[in-house]
Amino acid sequence: IPQEYILMYALDQSIKKLGHEIIKKIKSEIDLPVVSISSVFHTGWSFKPTDHVLYDTTPAEWIWLFHNAAFICTDSFHGLVFSIKNRKPFVGFCSDGWRSFRLSDIADNFDLGDFLVRPAEIGKLEEAVKRRADYHQVFTRVADEVESSRQFLEKALRSPDV
Repeated sequence: IPQEYILMYALDQSIKKLGHEIIKKIKSEIDLPVVSISSVFHTGWSFKPTDHVLYDTTPAEWIWLFHNAAFICTDSFHGLVFSIKNRKPFVGFCSDGWRSFRLSDIADNFDLGDFLVRPAEIGKLEEAVKRRADYHQVFTRVADEVESSRQFLEKALRSPDV
């Protein structure tokens, strides 16, 4: 694996064409090799812009790949979460189908909607690649959500109805 790389983690075969277009544009902007995570359960993103395809990574390897990537491209909720957790530049992509709800929810809740690209929004990709998320703001909101959840749970546990 190269020292610096773009990580591609995509699961939704129904938007593979969009994924190809996005990774080609990201690679042309960033000029780093593309490492793709795949599994025996699907063919993954083994196409010309991918320089290295890794099959069936262990959980530790998967986490390491996200932690060490220079840039991440994903259509996965967990890929998006680990991009954010590791404060990485990223682009998420999705269709308007069922898989998009969790991606849209996290992007909207943490003001990251500009980094989520749908087929009709491919024009915003170049700007999304160049911009960086304000992770200070994101993690301030995460802390607020954690505190709100903690208060809710404490109140529920004190309730006589539980």
